[in-house]
Amino acid sequence: MTSKNKSSPKTSLPDGYYKIQILDIILSKNHKGYGYHLKIPYDIVAPKKYANFFDDHYKMQSTEDQIYVGYTYVALPYSSNQNSNSSVTQKLKEFINALEESNPDYTYNGSFENMSGLVLGAYIENKLYNCSNGYICKIKVITRFCSVEEYEFEQFVYTTMFPLNDDSASSSITTCREEE
Repeated sequence: MTSKNKSSPKTSLPDGYYKIQILDIILSKNHKGYGYHLKIPYDIVAPKKYANFFDDHYKMQSTEDQIYVGYTYVALPYSSNQNSNSSVTQKLKEFINALEESNPDYTYNGSFENMSGLVLGAYIENKLYNCSNGYICKIKVITRFCSVEEYEFEQFVYTTMFPLNDDSASSSITTCREEE
């Protein structure tokens, strides 16, 4: 973050659609050691109220062992399953399609090296997680990737339906209906 936010610190991130930017792509072995996934540090760029949410969270920590929590993970299908319809393959396709639709000069060529700095839309949810220390905490999970155009549409629809509610990101219509 280049400048301090003069408003109160961003302590919560409501479920909703956000425009995000990929900061890096890290190819990692999975926990079982026989597969790979992409570890993707990212941060929010829009809506503006939540821009740099994870960077700000990191900088607010006062301990020496600061933890950056703006990561998402995309599993890679095994080479024999590249053309399958598995959920792993579908999630990777969703991610790549969102990148290509959001960045007109980008075409996926089988390499993950040129993805840093690209933007895309994402639906982020708060989920409960059992931590290794026995505590239950909330983590931010990207449950869906989409194009920036779809993010902007969701933002427009939400602000049209709820013009006075400026305390949350654009929640999906489905989420709004579930709450009614």
